[in-house]
Amino acid sequence: MSTGSWRVVDAIVPCSIGPYYMCSAILKGMPYWLGLELFRENTSVEIKESVVCFDMGNEVFRQVHVPDAEGSYSVYRMELWVLHESLAIIYYPWRRWREQTSNFVEIWVMKDDDCWIKVEMIGPFSSIGIPLGCWKDGVIVWQNGKELLVYDPNTRAVNGLSIYGVVSKFFSVRVSTYMESLLAL
Repeated sequence: MSTGSWRVVDAIVPCSIGPYYMCSAILKGMPYWLGLELFRENTSVEIKESVVCFDMGNEVFRQVHVPDAEGSYSVYRMELWVLHESLAIIYYPWRRWREQTSNFVEIWVMKDDDCWIKVEMIGPFSSIGIPLGCWKDGVIVWQNGKELLVYDPNTRAVNGLSIYGVVSKFFSVRVSTYMESLLAL
């Protein structure tokens, strides 16, 4: 952006970034994605998850392995967030495997490169839904059917949020954070 024009960066992406993985976390100017690597061994295929970030200053991609949660990619889904100014991963059961897994949500935070710490385990829930994001104070929001739920880590309470307007079974919600500024947009 400093030159006012676009250019192609010659950088190698270390693993596959799926089409449904959007950049969901930007921390200290670096965008982060979830990535996948496929390893074939005889007739079986192993999927290894990782976090990929792009260091814009050095114009290189970096890869960090995800924390070892209970389960695998086929059982749990992951989301990347920024929580308390650190990169965080939330694990939650995937819909088709919920009968076979515990309905807990795990939250992990990266403290140093490659060092993950589990900071929260929420649940059990009868139904979890889709995590949407978190607010600056660590409050987590997720969609459960036609309802929005809010988890406050200080009180460990889960409360519902009212939704006004037309709500169908196909509605979609996204949580975004912003910083107040005196700059005109």
